[in-house]
Amino acid sequence: MKEITKKRDYSVGFIYAIILCSMLLVFPFRIDGMEASAVVLFLLCIVWMLTDIFQIRRGKRKPRSNYRRLDMTALILLAYEVGLIAVSMLQELGEDEPEPNYSWNLMIIGLILLYLLVMEAGTFRAEYLDLILYGALPVMAFLLLGYLFDPQIGESMSLWENPAAISSYLIPVGVVSALQYCRCEERMRRLFYAMCAGISFFLLACNHSVISLWIMTCTLLTISTLIRPTAALCKNAMQMLFLFLLIISSMGLITNNTELLLTAVHYDAEHSVCLEMVTAAGAFLFFYCWYRKPEGVPPKRIVMRGFYKLDKLVLRGLSLIFILFLSGGTVWKTWDADRFGLRCVSGFAEPLAQEAGQNQSMLLLCMGEQGVAGAVLCIVILALLIERINRAFGWDKPMTGALCVIAVSFFPQLFLWEITPNILPIAVILTGSILSGWEKREGAVKKAVTKEDGRKKKRGVGTESAHGKNPRVKTGKDRMRK
Repeated sequence: MKEITKKRDYSVGFIYAIILCSMLLVFPFRIDGMEASAVVLFLLCIVWMLTDIFQIRRGKRKPRSNYRRLDMTALILLAYEVGLIAVSMLQELGEDEPEPNYSWNLMIIGLILLYLLVMEAGTFRAEYLDLILYGALPVMAFLLLGYLFDPQIGESMSLWENPAAISSYLIPVGVVSALQYCRCEERMRRLFYAMCAGISFFLLACNHSVISLWIMTCTLLTISTLIRPTAALCKNAMQMLFLFLLIISSMGLITNNTELLLTAVHYDAEHSVCLEMVTAAGAFLFFYCWYRKPEGVPPKRIVMRGFYKLDKLVLRGLSLIFILFLSGGTVWKTWDADRFGLRCVSGFAEPLAQEAGQNQSMLLLCMGEQGVAGAVLCIVILALLIERINRAFGWDKPMTGALCVIAVSFFPQLFLWEITPNILPIAVILTGSILSGWEKREGAVKKAVTKEDGRKKKRGVGTESAHGKNPRVKTGKDRMRK
C-alpha cells in the first residue's frame, strides 16, 4: 500500500471510531437481539471496506499484494462464519422458533475484516493509545463510583456481574497507561498517564481477580525486556511496578480495617506482608543495578544490560510459578496450614487455581459457539499470529516493542477466561499494526532522507542564503575579498 498523507488517511478516522465504540459500549444495549458492540464493529468495518474499494477503483489507492498464511487462514475463517450464518438462516426459514443470536458470528467477521483493513492501511499513530485511555475514563469512573459509593451505579454496566470481564477490560488500560508513562517526557502528560495507571490498578485490586494481578505483574516486567532497556525506561517501568505492588499490598489494610469498599472484597494480612517483602527485595535489586550505572551520562543513552538479564530471570521464574500454581489444582488445600511459609504459598496458589477452574477459556467458548472446525481455525490463526509477532520484534523498533508488550497482556487471557468482546477490536488493531511493518518502513524512509541530506551537503547543495547561494560554499567574490 502506498503511503497516504494525513489529510487523505480516512482509515485513521475509522480506527478512531472503532476504538471509542469498543471502549464505551459496555452498557446492556442490544440491536435486534444482538450485542451492540458486535453489530457496530461489523457495520463500521463494512463501511470502511466499501470506502477502500471505492478508492481503489478511482485509482487513489493500490491494494496490498503480499498476502501470507495468516491472511489466507483468516479469509478461510471468514468464509466459514458466513457459511454458518447462511446455513442457520436457511434452517430457520420454515420454522417458527426465535431467530438465533448471531453476535459471535458478526464479531468474528468484524474482527477478520478489521485485521485485513488494518494491514491494508499499513499505518499507525501513537494517538490510538491515548484514545484507549480517553474511552476508558468514563467506564473507570462508573466502576469507581460503584465500588466506593453505590453498587447500583456499577450494575448499570454489563461488566459488573462478571469479574473476568472487568479484569480483561482494565488490564489493557493499565498496560497502556504504564507504557505511555514510560515513553512520555512532558510533565503534565506523565501526570495524566500516572493517574490513569493508578486508577486502573486500584480497580483491579477492588475487583480481586487473582489471575489479573498475576498477568499485570508479568506484563509490567516485560516492558524492560521487549523495549530497549535504557536507564530512563527501566526507572519509569519500575515506578509503575512498585505502584501496582504498593496498591495490592495495601488492600489488606483497607479491607480489614476500613469500610471504604461497599463490595465484598477480602485480602489476607499475611499476603500483604509477603507482598511488601517481595517489593522491598525488588527495590533492593533495582537500586543495586541503578547505582552501578556510569555517572555523567544521560539516562536515555545508558543501556542497563545487567538489569535486563535480571528482569528476564525474574519474569521466567514468575511464569514458572504461575504455571505451577495453576497445575496444582486442589493439592494446595492439603498443605500444612500451621507453618507460615507453606500457609503463604497455599494462600497464593489456592485462589489462583480455584479461579482458573471456575472460568471458561476463550478457546473452549469458541469451540462451543463455532464448532470444532471454527475452533481449529482460531487456534491456527493464534499460532501464526504469535509467530509473526515474534519475527516483528526488535530493539530498533521501540513503538513495535511497546505494542508487543500490550499483545503479551492479551494472549494469556485467551487460555484462562472469557474476554469481554469490547477489548477484542483493540487487540486486533494493535496486533495488526505490529504485523504491518509500518515502523520498519518509516525507519527506512528516514534513513534514506538522512543519507540524501548528507550527500547534498558534501556536494555543496543545501539551504540557500538570502543571496541565493549556499553559505557553506565560498564564491569567487569571497575569495577575491580574502
